[in-house]
Amino acid sequence: MMFLKPRFQPSSRHLRFVLRLFLISLLGPIALTGCTPKTEAETDPGAPLQVHTGTFQKRLLLTGEIAAESAIELTVPNANIWPVPIRWLAEDGVEVRAGETVVEFDSSQILTTLDNLSSQSIEAQNQLLSLRSELANEIGQARFTREQRLADFQKAEIAAAIPEDLSSRQDFERRRLELEKARLELQAAEEKAAAQVRIAESKLEAQRLKVEQTQEGVNRARGSIELLTLTAPKDGIVLLANNRNEGRPYQAADSVFPGWTIASLPDLSTLIVEASLFDVDDGKLEPGTEVIATLDAFPDASIPGTVREIDTIADQTDLSSTRRVFKVRIDLEQTDPERMRPGMSVKIEVKAEDAGEQQLLIPRAAVHSRDSEYLAVLRDGSRVPIELGACNPTVCVLRGGLTEGTELSPGVLR
Repeated sequence: MMFLKPRFQPSSRHLRFVLRLFLISLLGPIALTGCTPKTEAETDPGAPLQVHTGTFQKRLLLTGEIAAESAIELTVPNANIWPVPIRWLAEDGVEVRAGETVVEFDSSQILTTLDNLSSQSIEAQNQLLSLRSELANEIGQARFTREQRLADFQKAEIAAAIPEDLSSRQDFERRRLELEKARLELQAAEEKAAAQVRIAESKLEAQRLKVEQTQEGVNRARGSIELLTLTAPKDGIVLLANNRNEGRPYQAADSVFPGWTIASLPDLSTLIVEASLFDVDDGKLEPGTEVIATLDAFPDASIPGTVREIDTIADQTDLSSTRRVFKVRIDLEQTDPERMRPGMSVKIEVKAEDAGEQQLLIPRAAVHSRDSEYLAVLRDGSRVPIELGACNPTVCVLRGGLTEGTELSPGVLR
């Protein structure tokens, strides 16, 4: 196990500085006059904020995080239920093997639906069997009647064949009428038997369709249950997406909708840095700029990088803030998939340049940005329009609006 060396150890210099602050708090503020202008690095951190003259150091710090440009996304399936409750999901950053479960959704609703559909399917099949028996009986009865009418017709046909001279005229006509009657009854019986078959086939087809539909419903429900388990398509690490309503990674009991991305397996060979450039620093960074990246998790390791691109439109940091940032994508000269993970915080430092001349400076903490206008927050809380030059993480060059010595107050919105 590797133990990290503490990043800060108090020295005698720090102890003297703390003692100095304690004495100042007892004696009150002391006005210092006749001193030479201080550079940014020499400015007393305990002094009140004010406009001052100093040497401006062109240094820019950005914050960002490791991101993967390529990833396999795991989305909420369309299982004919919504919203879909999450029953279980893997921990953020855990390593998984291909085929291992990453997310399980609550299937209780589909199981209830499956039970109902299974009952309907069994009932439909039983109704089909019963209908077949019933229709077979009706068809048999119709065919039996047809056979009877056929026998009656054949008898009447034999009787009508007796020559007229062997019986009376009246008997001859009666036999001919009975033959015609038997023929009509046979025709009606045949038509009824044929109609009965057609009706039976129609009823059976309708019932067979009902059986197929209920069975398809059962199959869909079973398939939906299988869909409600998301597995890893390959080996990798799990990166949980953020709950868009809560602003945090998804967790069990959250409800989601079909199509939403709930997790991903990032391709660790495509790691870059996505950083934020505040609008106040617009124009102070451009593609091709060389930077130094330092991971918060490994502060002793610095990685050279190059700015690839900067978005042309700034977005709000959040709905409650007026601050806007440009997204910056940075390519690193080297990555370490064994230690670097998407989501890790990164500090980006642009290589410093020293202007070497005394300039009027204003603490950045006292600058308020509103749209394209910059305001300085005075000690009494009022705001004064100012014109800024270059900025670094602590101060900005003041081009106009205030004079040296003006006391300031940290802005509420910076």
